[in-house]
Amino acid sequence: MRRYISTCLPFVCIFAAALPSCGKKSNRTISTTDTATADNASDLVQEAVDSAGAGESSTTVGFVEDALNFSAKPTVPTVTRACAVSGATAAVTITGDIGTNTTTISRPKATGTRTMTGTMTETRTWSKAGATVACSSTTGHAVPSGGLLNATVVIDPTRTRSNTTDITFTNAKTKAQTVVNHSVTNSVKGNRTVTWTAADDTLTLANHTLRIKTVASDVTRTITKDAAVLEWNIKTATNSPLTIKVDRLTAEGSLVSKTITGTLISSNTTEPTRTIEKTFTSFVMTHTGDECAPTSGTLSISFKTSGTETEKVDCTVDSGDLSCTNKAGDSVTIDSPACDPADKI
Repeated sequence: MRRYISTCLPFVCIFAAALPSCGKKSNRTISTTDTATADNASDLVQEAVDSAGAGESSTTVGFVEDALNFSAKPTVPTVTRACAVSGATAAVTITGDIGTNTTTISRPKATGTRTMTGTMTETRTWSKAGATVACSSTTGHAVPSGGLLNATVVIDPTRTRSNTTDITFTNAKTKAQTVVNHSVTNSVKGNRTVTWTAADDTLTLANHTLRIKTVASDVTRTITKDAAVLEWNIKTATNSPLTIKVDRLTAEGSLVSKTITGTLISSNTTEPTRTIEKTFTSFVMTHTGDECAPTSGTLSISFKTSGTETEKVDCTVDSGDLSCTNKAGDSVTIDSPACDPADKI
């Protein structure tokens, strides 16, 4: 079973349904539309993983880990949080800056640097019917009266991350040099509404605490690749939020697993008739130390044009990896989703 270090990485081969094998070379020319769809689908699954951790981590999901996994000696990210009570609600504001993180590129015929910067802010507004929400004076967290059961938090994330690559290529014969500049900016904005619907001890093992929450999400994700801008909306199905079952060890509070059930729908803002629907059914992500891996459940990915399905990929979990096939029955290689160390907090 292959384990996945906890970091915020998306599926990299999600559009493999159209190819013989994502990991092999193909003579097929990928169009701009296909590229947009691939990026669209990658962020679709990451939205599900981000939603699974919504409202529980001390930072915004994946933000600090971007810097920590970028280079051996990254700039230490700065993250601050403040909590303020207004009537029966409490608003927690989290801001951060991952600084400037640079790695050196050194190859026989190419040298250069890759630099990443990023900023984020996230507002979490807590409420609970028939109760009040206070602020912890020591941690800056919101504290709903009587615990999390039936508490709701509306999360408004705004996050931007930029990667810039500058490489100088040297011609082996003429020694002439060519400078190539490349930049990619990822941004996320929107809202997620999380409600803790159950805390049923009868459903948990001894020394385990089970919480169940629903997540209704409506988020816009944008990727700017040099001059090209790809933007899409990702949201939960109408009247059908994601259901997340969170299992933690009672004494330590450490995360054991998260079980995701529900559907996310994505549409490209420039091609609204093209959509991708990703349905998770009892999809379990199990955490062990700083690693996580899918351990059971199914995942279905439906590609549609004007409501008509044009391709479908069905996946099951096999020894920690995803085993997937398309409509023709061909095997499709899709990387497993990643999860965030901050979720364990």
